Amino acid sequence: SAETEIQPLFECTKNLENPYGIVSHISRSGSQYEYDMLDQAIHSLEDLGVNCVRTDLDCGGITPVGAPTTVTRFDNLLSRTSNSGFNVCGILTDLKYNLRCWDDYPSYWRYIDTLLSRYDKYLTAYEILNEADRIPDDKLTEKYNNLLKQTYSRIKEKNPDAQVLYSGISWSKAGLFNLSMKDGAFDYFDIMNLHAYDIPENLISHFDDIKKNMEKYGWSKHVWLTETGYSSCSESPVKDIFIATEEEQAFRLPKLFLIAFSCGVDKVFWYSHRSAELTASEKEYFFGITHADFCPKPAFKTYKTLIKMCPNGSSRPRMKIIDDYYFVRWETPDNKYIAALWLSENSKSTEHPDLSGKCFDMYGNKISHHDAKRKLSMKEVIYIVLK
Repeated sequence: SAETEIQPLFECTKNLENPYGIVSHISRSGSQYEYDMLDQAIHSLEDLGVNCVRTDLDCGGITPVGAPTTVTRFDNLLSRTSNSGFNVCGILTDLKYNLRCWDDYPSYWRYIDTLLSRYDKYLTAYEILNEADRIPDDKLTEKYNNLLKQTYSRIKEKNPDAQVLYSGISWSKAGLFNLSMKDGAFDYFDIMNLHAYDIPENLISHFDDIKKNMEKYGWSKHVWLTETGYSSCSESPVKDIFIATEEEQAFRLPKLFLIAFSCGVDKVFWYSHRSAELTASEKEYFFGITHADFCPKPAFKTYKTLIKMCPNGSSRPRMKIIDDYYFVRWETPDNKYIAALWLSENSKSTEHPDLSGKCFDMYGNKISHHDAKRKLSMKEVIYIVLK
């Protein structure tokens, strides 16, 4: 049989430290977002058990361009997230639609200074723009690197302990990423940040791209995956890598997290929390792991089970790929040895490994060894308590 042991690719913590995140649009009002249902949203996040929430810090809601600074929804929102114990990764935004940060630096610095003076105690990380590699600008690398350098210095001057994230790049081969690092952008952030939408087994290639860039330009950082997931939009006219059934969302979610942790990624944020479900054919409205009314989808339950099986403080999962099987093992803070096992999504194998220990399905239900093998055939994750 063929066996490959996956080693961490990046600087990373020995044990998992607040590794579980989710993108939740709790900072925005409107039917597509969650601020107007904040009580329900916070309750749902508490029930899920995540450590970290990633959300937009819209300039227009903090320091509207041309308007005086006033008390905003962020006073309420960030005190609520703090009271619930969430670490908030805040995404710095453009000044407003079609007005880039670098097009009006005085307004941008007013925005940044307000964030730092008013909300820094609530924020653990600042992400310098979402998917900046998608901005159409012939001088994007120069403009983004300049913004990153100045913003990093401004944040660190106020709070040396704050974590600054590079923009969550939409693709590991993005032109901005490569050109930006070539010009030394790695000196002006603490956490490398990427998005990856793919089947779980393909994630490793995305991380390899990041590692190759580090080796090419001589840098090294801890890495967060701040967006990954699938839309369960069954009526989408386009069937692409973003589309999955609710069942596929559910059994892929723990695989994505465990593969990322095994590769040395410190935090993973599922995209997203709630499906707005406004238009049946629009995939953007179905990435959530709850329905519009916060009723859990199957993936909510598998995420909750993963957090229970591999809780905060567990040893970093170590993964072996044996033929078509993925075997991931870790030790919990209460000294239990637990493993996750699944069959590669593209595999047609009908052979199953011998199982020992107590088996649980991806929802945390205890199952027999016979049922465990049946679920492996269905490409589901099973957990095995080894000790």
